Amino acid sequence: MVSEIIKLLWELQQVDNEIDYLSKKANQIPEKIKGLNLYLEQKVKDLEQKKADVINYKKEYKLAEVDLKTCEEKIAQYQIQLYSAKTNEQYKAFLKEIESQKKLKSEIEDRMIELLEKIESNEEDIKQKEKEIEIIKKDTQKKIEELKGEEEKIKEEIRKREERRKELIMALPTNYYSIYEKIKQRRNGIAVAKIENETCSICFNPIPPQIIIEIRKNEKIHYCDYCGRILVVIE
Repeated sequence: MVSEIIKLLWELQQVDNEIDYLSKKANQIPEKIKGLNLYLEQKVKDLEQKKADVINYKKEYKLAEVDLKTCEEKIAQYQIQLYSAKTNEQYKAFLKEIESQKKLKSEIEDRMIELLEKIESNEEDIKQKEKEIEIIKKDTQKKIEELKGEEEKIKEEIRKREERRKELIMALPTNYYSIYEKIKQRRNGIAVAKIENETCSICFNPIPPQIIIEIRKNEKIHYCDYCGRILVVIE
């Protein structure tokens, strides 16, 4: 009778361990799916930012065109005024304004070239990112489907073990199941420990040889003197 109870307790512990392990795996899947979606969302966000940058660069270029035209008109006006200058001071002043506007014109032209390069570079980058995102979308969808399939399989395995758990509980005397649950709650989910190399496999404290002999007889339930778990010998 006791030997049968010990076997049931040991199997119950194994089933509980498997349920705990499988439950943790199942709980990780939604986070993995979330991570995949966040990665895709970030890639899409990066692409949208690139497109927004191009729009802004094009606006800046249009404004630069206006500034360039204004600058050229001023240069033309000062050149006309230069030849109508009546004094040397006026002539020098017009020359100074022309040089100032030419410098400004050069700066605007440099900025326009820089903007064109940025537009071209970003538009090429956008094309690449669009292709990349299409690949990521397909890959993400495939991985999510695989994860959902894995989740269903895990849940099915959990259901099977929960059914077996019910059978084991029904087969166990109520008082022994109650003891098992109390120890399990106090000891991080592990109520039954096997003896390995004359030590408790969970707390690793030594078990006296005489106690091991008594445990092998299966005449009564023995507990670890250190951690309080039920001890079993698995041959």
